[in-house]
Amino acid sequence: MVIILENIEEIYNKISVIIPAYNASQFIEATLDSVIGQTHPIDEVLIIDDCSTDNTVEIVNKYRGRYKNIQLIQQPMNQGGSAARNLGLKIARNEWILFMDADDVAHPTLLEKEVNLLSEINENQADIILVHPAYIQIDENGAEIPGSEMRGKQLEAHEIFGTLLFRNHIITPSGLLLKREKALEVGGFQKFQIVEDYDFVLRMSRQGYFAYVDEPLIYLRRHGANLTKDISKARDAEKAIVEQYGIDTIKKAIFARNLPYAQNLIDFVNMLFRYEQWEEGFNQLKASEVVDVEKENIQISVTFLYGIYYLHKQSYTEALNFFHDIIEKKPSHGAALNNISVLYILEKKNIEKSMQLLKKAIEIYPGYMDAMHNLQLIEENRVNYDENHPTQNDFRFTWRELRPQLLRYS
Repeated sequence: MVIILENIEEIYNKISVIIPAYNASQFIEATLDSVIGQTHPIDEVLIIDDCSTDNTVEIVNKYRGRYKNIQLIQQPMNQGGSAARNLGLKIARNEWILFMDADDVAHPTLLEKEVNLLSEINENQADIILVHPAYIQIDENGAEIPGSEMRGKQLEAHEIFGTLLFRNHIITPSGLLLKREKALEVGGFQKFQIVEDYDFVLRMSRQGYFAYVDEPLIYLRRHGANLTKDISKARDAEKAIVEQYGIDTIKKAIFARNLPYAQNLIDFVNMLFRYEQWEEGFNQLKASEVVDVEKENIQISVTFLYGIYYLHKQSYTEALNFFHDIIEKKPSHGAALNNISVLYILEKKNIEKSMQLLKKAIEIYPGYMDAMHNLQLIEENRVNYDENHPTQNDFRFTWRELRPQLLRYS
């Protein structure tokens, strides 16, 4: 199916923006200003208020008095962001929807560049159901957090689901330009309270093609009220989402990616470990030729998998040996530094060396939650460590290699 250019321009000039809001008075003005200031026309802005108890509604009403395309819809009871987005999807009058969260900010050219990308690949237009950009993280005051830029990559249609399963690079609904019909077909946003957006993009990825704008056009605000600041709950929720699909589906999706066999295998073993199928993952690793590959990054990933396998088995001497092997090859490997530091405490009680390693990991990866937690735990108990030292369950091991840039939670 080919859509002629005139129809494309007509469709893209009719875009609805959906913004769920709950007690968003601190940031919603910046969000609305960024939406109103888009260089591409917007037909309507739907703000779904989820029973805010602050002055969010008052602020929105001021904007409504100045901009006729802004609508305020108030939910009768507090139902959460998923219900707010779903209501917006239901009542929006246009085929294409732009999502924004009420604390994030869009670059003025966000929509223009997303629409231009769609127009450039006009002949494949019927297959594209979602466009997403790269991101920059900002603090409560709107200042960019140094080194916080997060990028994805353009993928083939058959790669998207497996790539997102292994590691999600679409980290917020803000900036998603998508087909309303497809979003409704997959059931909108569903039951997962913490990472419902991850569940949503996974289901969307099985319905059509995603396009990617490789520019950081969304400013993702990190602050104390971010729902996903509880990283352990977010990890548990993400695991529950992935577990819906089953190992066979996951394996097929992982190996469908256009990556070397060794990389796909490593990532599949990672998934097996996340499923608590430790022995199966370990046997796949041992039986594979992946251990013989020459690329250093593959060798390091294999070594890390062996390390976390022995961590799980509580064979700490073996685990420590593998993590030390990683540091010899790559001294900046954050997850290995963190894990070694915890093992030094548990096995050797080498407090000074442990703190040194943790500080190094945090210097390399600012915002590294596991390392910051462990360092704080040691510092708080350092004076009376022999009498009242933390236990294994108090510390946090890192079970996956780190992204190049980490998400910030405050």
